[in-house]
Amino acid sequence: MKNFFMYKIVGSWVIFGTAFFVIAYFVNEGSLKVPIVYATKSENISGWGRGHSIGWISFNSTDCDQNPENNFYDTGKCKGGNGITMQVKGYGVNVDTTTKKDGGKGDFLGYAWNPMVGWISFNPVHLTNCPSGICKAQVDWGTGKVTGWARMTVYPAGSGWIKLSDDTITGWTGKGVKIVNGNFSGSAYSDFIGRIDFDPKYNNSPVGPTISSTCTPDMVNAGNGSWGSCLAPTVLSACFYPEDKSTNKVVRGTRYGICSTPTGTATTGPQECGPDVTISCPEENPAISGGSGSGGSGSTTKKKRFWQF
Repeated sequence: MKNFFMYKIVGSWVIFGTAFFVIAYFVNEGSLKVPIVYATKSENISGWGRGHSIGWISFNSTDCDQNPENNFYDTGKCKGGNGITMQVKGYGVNVDTTTKKDGGKGDFLGYAWNPMVGWISFNPVHLTNCPSGICKAQVDWGTGKVTGWARMTVYPAGSGWIKLSDDTITGWTGKGVKIVNGNFSGSAYSDFIGRIDFDPKYNNSPVGPTISSTCTPDMVNAGNGSWGSCLAPTVLSACFYPEDKSTNKVVRGTRYGICSTPTGTATTGPQECGPDVTISCPEENPAISGGSGSGGSGSTTKKKRFWQF
């Protein structure tokens, strides 16, 4: 009887949450556009979880907008119309990978999204006074085990909890959420919505959350990497032929960002740095005229072509 009563309570909350979001959207779409949930490009987790009672859970807005130039939901799990229905707003979940090289712990931040229960928060501000243990969601990079809690913010404060792992519960030992080589696996559990799989499949293909192995300037600026030294511009790097011959160009130096990822390190593309510098581009391309490339002068002896050897 106790279990039946609990299921009735759980079912009532899910129905209430669903009704709230459906009514809020059709009455006032803007009521769901909460600025605090908008993530930045530094969010490094993307992919899907799947709740047995609520369906797909997106960990990054790029999951639902793979051609982001149109800013609309795509078809498929997102059930959009690829540019003709609801606009996508940026969101995502991030885990700190800077502590991975030392086998430390990485904290989670950000929001996931489910159309039935709305925002699922990994932010510490929403994870106070959790039912037990350490509240904040974090991964032990030494073992890959994810511990702590997330919370569905549609529920009143102090409820809507999702536990990410618990080896003290029979049947769940060793089966909680893990990260191995940047890929999530295992299951979380909530008294409100039941089990959530972190390694589901869609059309027989794995679509679970993964940690990006890329490196972007936003990731570096967010503290998930470091900038290399600024390389001074040269004739070879600044002048493009034939359009730049015999011209002066105002350019800046170049630097690269380096990020620690679950599979090693990754670098950004070249980024401008340092003060403006004027480069005099010679008439002849120094790349084929034997010039030093640093000042545009130098030997005018032609380099041999490969067929002249």
